[in-house]
Amino acid sequence: MNGIVQMPARLVSDTDLTDDDLAKINRHALKPLTRDEVFAFDGICSSDALDSYFTRMDPHSTLRNFAEDLITGTALLDGHDTDKTPYGRSFDSEIIEKEGATMVRGRWYIVRGLTLNGANTDDTIKAIESGVIRDMSVGFGGNGLWYKCSADGRDIWDTPYYPGDVDEDGNTVFFWIVDARLREVSTVYKGACPDAYIEKARADNEIQYEKIKQLENRYQVRI
Repeated sequence: MNGIVQMPARLVSDTDLTDDDLAKINRHALKPLTRDEVFAFDGICSSDALDSYFTRMDPHSTLRNFAEDLITGTALLDGHDTDKTPYGRSFDSEIIEKEGATMVRGRWYIVRGLTLNGANTDDTIKAIESGVIRDMSVGFGGNGLWYKCSADGRDIWDTPYYPGDVDEDGNTVFFWIVDARLREVSTVYKGACPDAYIEKARADNEIQYEKIKQLENRYQVRI
């Protein structure tokens, strides 16, 4: 999963929803929803900026995939908990390119007055409107997903570098997340360390104890 991304939300009131918006939402509904039944909001859910786990989403493959997946409809979860029922769903997206950065803005809807996982969606809506819920993180995967090292261009399993290392030229090593697909988007309070980092460290039979402690401190996870 990607590191935490602050969600500058552009809230959409019922009256602001266009007929086209409502039609996109109703593609996912078995029974057509009306304007007064849904709450919609926008937010930046991913970008190609360097995150706290020394990864960057590839703007040419991954971010384009994410935009496609958001249009198709991706679950909106609480804290990446896939054992619980989604409380919302995406219905549209756009790619934003600004000042050399590439971002993906998603659009989500939540049905008002539902009780899901013991919580009422009206309370969640109020939390978003008031700014209490303001951070998002993406859950991703896919058969084509791989991590490309910034230092040598090799896959994470084939390079001697770990994210956050310093290469021979003094540059901090990061990894491009290439050709990932979006599994879900979550509202969160803290981002999660990508599983591939942990798996790489655990599979390295020659890794030294000092390196393990360094990586545990860097990624804030037990290896």
